[in-house]
Amino acid sequence: MGGHVYSKLDKKTHKQRNNPNFPGDEVLRRFLNESITSSGDCHIGLLLTAAGKPEKSEKYYQEIFKELGCRNVSPFNLDTKKEANDSTILKKIEKLSGIFISGGDQSRINDTILNTDFHRVLLEKYENEKFIVAGTSAGAMCLSKDMISSGEEEEGMVKGTVKLLDGLGFIRNLVIDTHFHERGRWGRLLQAVLLNSDYTGIGLATDTGLLIENGKDATVLGSGEVVFFEVQNNTNSDIKEKRNGEPISVRNLLVHSYSHTQKYELRDL
Repeated sequence: MGGHVYSKLDKKTHKQRNNPNFPGDEVLRRFLNESITSSGDCHIGLLLTAAGKPEKSEKYYQEIFKELGCRNVSPFNLDTKKEANDSTILKKIEKLSGIFISGGDQSRINDTILNTDFHRVLLEKYENEKFIVAGTSAGAMCLSKDMISSGEEEEGMVKGTVKLLDGLGFIRNLVIDTHFHERGRWGRLLQAVLLNSDYTGIGLATDTGLLIENGKDATVLGSGEVVFFEVQNNTNSDIKEKRNGEPISVRNLLVHSYSHTQKYELRDL
């Protein structure tokens, strides 16, 4: 999801919603519903590596998940690759039916989780079991193969201002940006897509999520919008010719904005 979990349990953020009349907690509730096993159990992991204040984030999500009906939540506050390769920690993943990745700084995910045994086991469960992976803000951005690591919003269309890092690779045919409308990240996501023209760009508003099934069937959840960028055969950009620091231009880019319950078929690459 695109950031800011606007829970009805949090009256302060509930007032800041995109649509105050929208039912609260839909995105998180759907995540928990998808994580219920055939036996009716729900045991999720909470990855806090990206969080600046992991203890505060853990308390916040534990309270929300408990209120929504899931009491089995295992926190993972991993700070080093050594911890992410620890066999005792890996055993805790076996019983999980889903994992939620908190917001914060996505580069911490790259530094700590990428290419570790923790990462490998999550990928294996995702590919071979009924296992849902979700995240908010930085936790959503890191789900793709390539993720935006930095880039000033006001300079998004200046070549070289947007930097990419390897993500966790649960979805390989898109690149994600979050807090999309609120922080004016159109240019930032657009440059990321032009650098990877085979990818679909996903811009998530706050309190808004995208449920992706079968690697390509996407449904919008929550109170805001999701913007999709796609490079077409007739899209024309000068990004390859421009030097770093020069503005980029583009023509004939395909752009869509979808809202609650609308479905979008991602390119299956």
